[in-house]
Amino acid sequence: MIEIRDLDECATKEEIAEALSTSLGAPSLNKEVVRTLRKAYAGTQAAVAALPDDLAAKALKLGHIQIGWVNCRIRGREDAPSCYRCWSPGHVSARCKGPDRSAHCFRCGQEGHQIKDCKNNPIQAAIWVQGGSLVQKHPAGARPFFTWARISGIYFFSVYAPPRLADVEFSALLTNITEEARGKRPLIIAGDLNAWSTEWGCRATRQRATTLLDALAPLEAVLLNTGNTPTFTSALGYSVVDLTFASDTLAPRMTSWTVSELYTHSDHQAIVFEIATARPPRPTTRQSCKSNARRLDTECLTAMMAGAAVPPGPTEEMATRLMADITSACDASMTKVGGRRRRGAVYWWTSKIANLRRSCLRARRLAQRARGQPNADACRASYTSTRRLLRAAIKSCKRLCWNKLCDEVNEDVWDKPYETVMSRLRGPRANSPSSPTLVRRIVAALFPRVPDEPALPPPLQAGAIVPAVTMEELRGACRRIKDHTAPGPDGVPNAAIKIAIATHPDIFLQVYTACLRTGVFPACWKRQRLVLLPKPGKPPEEPSSYKPLCMLDTAGKILERLICDRLEAITESPGGLSDHQYGFRKRRSTINAIENVIATAREAIAGKRWNRDTKKYCAVVTLDVKNAFNSARWTTSTPRYAECTYLITC
Repeated sequence: MIEIRDLDECATKEEIAEALSTSLGAPSLNKEVVRTLRKAYAGTQAAVAALPDDLAAKALKLGHIQIGWVNCRIRGREDAPSCYRCWSPGHVSARCKGPDRSAHCFRCGQEGHQIKDCKNNPIQAAIWVQGGSLVQKHPAGARPFFTWARISGIYFFSVYAPPRLADVEFSALLTNITEEARGKRPLIIAGDLNAWSTEWGCRATRQRATTLLDALAPLEAVLLNTGNTPTFTSALGYSVVDLTFASDTLAPRMTSWTVSELYTHSDHQAIVFEIATARPPRPTTRQSCKSNARRLDTECLTAMMAGAAVPPGPTEEMATRLMADITSACDASMTKVGGRRRRGAVYWWTSKIANLRRSCLRARRLAQRARGQPNADACRASYTSTRRLLRAAIKSCKRLCWNKLCDEVNEDVWDKPYETVMSRLRGPRANSPSSPTLVRRIVAALFPRVPDEPALPPPLQAGAIVPAVTMEELRGACRRIKDHTAPGPDGVPNAAIKIAIATHPDIFLQVYTACLRTGVFPACWKRQRLVLLPKPGKPPEEPSSYKPLCMLDTAGKILERLICDRLEAITESPGGLSDHQYGFRKRRSTINAIENVIATAREAIAGKRWNRDTKKYCAVVTLDVKNAFNSARWTTSTPRYAECTYLITC
């Protein structure tokens, strides 16, 4: 039995049989080999075909088959027999020796009514995904295996380890699970693991428990089994062999994990748990929202900020009230940025190509629907000609764009050609770490904690008054803020902050003046949004392999700029820093220090040398500085070396 997926909605059993006959080289196949043909997701179909062993192996080796216009996938299918008498898998009713449940409702398991009249809740039984089919328990005598499926964004791993499994085979099974689950988050690993431990409620301890925990340690999985309720009960005894592990990000969302008494047609008890899918309440710091600056309504933002007011009070409360007014104004004047980004058009896309593509798709649908009809050949010819025109148009536009790019290279190599080449050289963008445990370890290494000791501001001198922030200072600080930089945790764009300051500057002057006079930097502006950028070619598990990038609120950046401008005004005054200070100063660098040394050396070459004692230039008797500089090997015996060293030191 094989399963063929991704079939076109117009595909029939005859077409599937014909494609199988052509691809497998078996002209004797007919439509009878296709057992079922049903609808699947997104308008596709799925078919199940029964083939001889040699043809089935050949089909599975191919993996894909061309049916119509679609390259379809081929997978193996294993149908587990199910008994309609006792509802247990693994056998049929002719060989059934279990209890007779044919009179029970197949939905709730109770007597007295049928499924069409049932109004009770359905039986919640565990379901295992195996080879494309769903079975309720593992068949007797099965070998160890594991399967996985992705449902609603969660990876479910089903594991089965027989009781008589050797330790070597058990270790190999865990290794395969770890390799397959690497990079899949969030995940749940559950099943019959037969890893006994007294801590899990078993009467005996087995070495397999330690092996299991060591193997799942790289996956950062958390054991959800609680209490000592047995999960397996038979005439020989009971034990806890069914374990449930979940990733650390998913474990807090899993609630009400219990071993239920629901009937499961086997000796294993049903394990029922719930996964919270509802979104948590939106945090007050607005970390998850970001305003769309392209949809900014300037008039609405101006009207909202015109009525804003910040009453006098403590500095922290004034800053919080100011940011609340700005946030509410941004919410009313612009929309939020969506999580998905639409792909932009390719460089060769035009309206003509769009029309041709629309016509080509329509001709393709008509050709597919006309299969077996008298006008099938005409529709096929129309689709072929339309597709030929579309390909010719794309090829022509690509050639024109290439010629245009070559002309731009000859005119200006640093414009569009440079951007094109650099976009190719940058390579794929690396993803940030998603595991909370790894993120916490990276943050702890990159940002070590220091004891929280309140830093009290120094007392002001008698009669000293901090001047208020002027409008010129505020405008100068706003000019230093770029419009298109990333916002901080509040999500307020820089353009909105500038418009708010231009509309109502009084409240900003009031808050910033209060911060400077009280010596308080508000805590709401100290919060940062951390982005970890992976370094190329570094191991992802090391903290030094990431470069941290911290996003600050724009309002806090403006306050920092005001403080920096006032500090620079004091340090650049005549009584400020020394003239020999070159680092961290405007319009000064190491080049200025080198030029000063060279100027001193030139004056000495010209016959003058600065005397430290007399504070005057004195004449140099005999000095050949050029030969000393050009000499490849100096010795301490020559006075030329001492003179040169003195000049360079000065």
